[in-house]
Amino acid sequence: MYYPVLHQSKFPGEIDNEKENFFSVSAAFISTFAIWLHLKINDRELLTLVLAIGLYFLFRNSFSHSDRRIKTASFVLGILFGLFYTLHDMSLFYGQTYFLRNLLICFTGLGLLFSAVLDRVFSFFEKAEFALAPQQKITAGKKCAVFFGSFALIYLYFVFWLLLEFPGSMSIDSFNQLMQSVGLLPYSNHHPLVHTLLIRFWYNLGLKLFDGNQNNALALYCAFQAFVMAGCFAFLFETLYISRMKIKHISLVLLALFVVGYHGMYSVTLWKDVLFAGWTLVLSCTIWRLCLFCAKNPQKTPVLETVLLFVIGLLFCLFRSNGLYAFVICVPFLFAFFIKKAPAVSFTPIIVLLLAFVIKGPVFSHFGVVPSDLIESLAVPAQHIARAVRDGAELSEDEYALLSEVIEISSVPTEFTPYCADAIKNLVREKNNQEFLKENLGEFFRLWLNLGLRNPMSYLIAQIDLTSGYWYPDNNGWTFTSELIADPETLTLFELHKDCKLPQTLHSRIQNLWVKFYSLPLISLVFSIGTGLYFTLTAFGVCFVKKAYSTMLTFLPVLAVIFTLLIATPINDEFRYIYGLFTTLPLLCVIPFVPIEKTSSLPIDNLMC
Repeated sequence: MYYPVLHQSKFPGEIDNEKENFFSVSAAFISTFAIWLHLKINDRELLTLVLAIGLYFLFRNSFSHSDRRIKTASFVLGILFGLFYTLHDMSLFYGQTYFLRNLLICFTGLGLLFSAVLDRVFSFFEKAEFALAPQQKITAGKKCAVFFGSFALIYLYFVFWLLLEFPGSMSIDSFNQLMQSVGLLPYSNHHPLVHTLLIRFWYNLGLKLFDGNQNNALALYCAFQAFVMAGCFAFLFETLYISRMKIKHISLVLLALFVVGYHGMYSVTLWKDVLFAGWTLVLSCTIWRLCLFCAKNPQKTPVLETVLLFVIGLLFCLFRSNGLYAFVICVPFLFAFFIKKAPAVSFTPIIVLLLAFVIKGPVFSHFGVVPSDLIESLAVPAQHIARAVRDGAELSEDEYALLSEVIEISSVPTEFTPYCADAIKNLVREKNNQEFLKENLGEFFRLWLNLGLRNPMSYLIAQIDLTSGYWYPDNNGWTFTSELIADPETLTLFELHKDCKLPQTLHSRIQNLWVKFYSLPLISLVFSIGTGLYFTLTAFGVCFVKKAYSTMLTFLPVLAVIFTLLIATPINDEFRYIYGLFTTLPLLCVIPFVPIEKTSSLPIDNLMC
């Protein structure tokens, strides 16, 4: 008997590949499950179905190309972002039913989700470029106009914040440096001595100029700091201009700087982290400008940029202890890149590094500068050991005796705080036997290693709790201070008080607006350290996809600072520690779309004003 066979015509959207369809459905289900676990959505929430359908179409349209670079970048970063989220959830899920199953689902689902999104992002941006300004002569006059024009606007904005928060803002660390500046404490490199000496100069000058008025003296230092930071940001805008970014686009970046608010607040806060963030920005801009120069002028040396690399590199090393180690990470890459293009540039970072070690070592020692105590450098391993002890880890008699020499072990379970190592550091300081720790450092390292091998989960969760604020977006640590914060005894030593020079109602309205702005969905992401890191790594991935290897060099200072924080941070999510990421982010998000070969064809003999 004849049976007619119906012809299966293809309709728009009809599925041709069953394997691809199976992958899309499976990936959508696992990713939805992972989001459900991560966000703790109600079991019968209908929006999970809507989410699953949307994710299905996302996966259907991802990974369909043959570009290996896009697939590699999206997969590597996607897995990394998924790992970040999974590690954060690990400390929350630990000890619960189906612990391993939930972690595996989160890692797989979120890794696939991030990879798919990044695949679409990289595919879109692979050929994307900014609409560059017309090819025209970049004169010194035009560069100066951009520099000084943006500088004037930014400094006026910072002065507004100084009047609003007069005489400035301080925390306990700030008062410690101020007490060193006026001779109440001996000089210590626990906070960078160079910064302390800057405070001393401007504060003492203010006391002389204003007849001992301490408020005005502090305000003078803050005015100086605001001046320097305005110069750093102006250098950014001049750098964007010589990269042939259109003035209207530069204006949008400038507007964003005003809108986010924390740049203004930080400009008048007496913290070492503020100027360090400025040096991070200028160092990144200088590296980018050197790349521009070498692309157009091989085997020539840009004198002014090389001098700036030396000066800013040295300040970068001296203004934070981790700045020195971050620069150590940068040096091999800078040397390898510039050795054939501009030998004088390639040796400059090495000279900077040697000089920084000499200054922080023999020079400081000669002048009697008290170094930071040992436990400050061992905050992370101390936190690991303390977490294991708090979790009930068994100690051998020798281990117990060794630890007892430097810390009161019975106090560890009650004093331990997961997100800050200060409590454990203070217990060690109370025992006041760090000399024994120094003399037996090898024994303590073996104790740390052996205890970790026996209690790996305690160590891992301790590391997650102490660092997650720098790689997980939804951590809400404090961002700024608008007060003069110190213990009562310290406050009595100074006649400092808040004295807003603008109408108090304006101050209250701005503070209320700031709080609302801080909590708005999407907009609040500008305050998220983790989100800033994800944007930076994504921009780095765009450079990889575009084969812009010299551009990737510009990311070095920020990525090196982040890395040093992950291995030696004393606190979970201190925004000021990573403020340099946010000063530099406008540059890092722009340069992947500014091809070096299409920048000004002029012989750029002098990129500086």
